Amino acid sequence: MGLDGGYVRDWDQKQRHFEVIVGKAIATAEPATCFGFVQSYDPKAKQRLRVVLQSQGVQDHQPLTFLSDGGETVRNLPGSLHPQSVHLLDWFHLVRQEAVDVIVRHGIRPDRTWCSITSTLGGEARR
Repeated sequence: MGLDGGYVRDWDQKQRHFEVIVGKAIATAEPATCFGFVQSYDPKAKQRLRVVLQSQGVQDHQPLTFLSDGGETVRNLPGSLHPQSVHLLDWFHLVRQEAVDVIVRHGIRPDRTWCSITSTLGGEARR
């Protein structure tokens, strides 16, 4: 299951923001299901997400992998949702974090573009 969250500004009350969480559940035997919710407005958001998991045939004792960008809300959601969940950082964010670590280790100037940095790092950034 993939999860991502983002903050959205209220159209009418411009000073107000809320977090939208969206995702896609992919099972081997069922068609993929997309979903979205706003936890701060929907008191039954986790129950609705459990229904999505059940529609995909997920059982409580079954291992389930969640991929996300590592944001706090989406990182904490799997553990409270499914007892056998494992959270993994998605590939893009994993590589980006590794590249930042390599940049710091190598002391590359921060004013260089992302493309030139990743091409300079070559295989080390793709590990």
